Amino acid sequence: MTDHGREIELLRCFYYAMELPVSLLCDGSSIFSMPEEIRSVSSLTGDPELSAFDTEGSGVQYISAASGENFIVLCIDERSCLAVGPFLTDSD
Repeated sequence: MTDHGREIELLRCFYYAMELPVSLLCDGSSIFSMPEEIRSVSSLTGDPELSAFDTEGSGVQYISAASGENFIVLCIDERSCLAVGPFLTDSD
């Protein structure tokens, strides 16, 4: 497994600066997040489709989930992504 120490340190800095939930995903599962438990509509309802987003691809993706929650996802390699969210915008 790849050592994600640098990504985790950057996520910590981002979380404390922006106060938005952040996660490091590997093969679709969270291996690190701040806060430790991120609450989303899908976690509250038990419906994973409400906050589902594609973790495959490259570059940065801005994703609006079916729940109305938004995510920013950066795929850093074929197995790992950095995700910010969920968050709402003024238009939500």
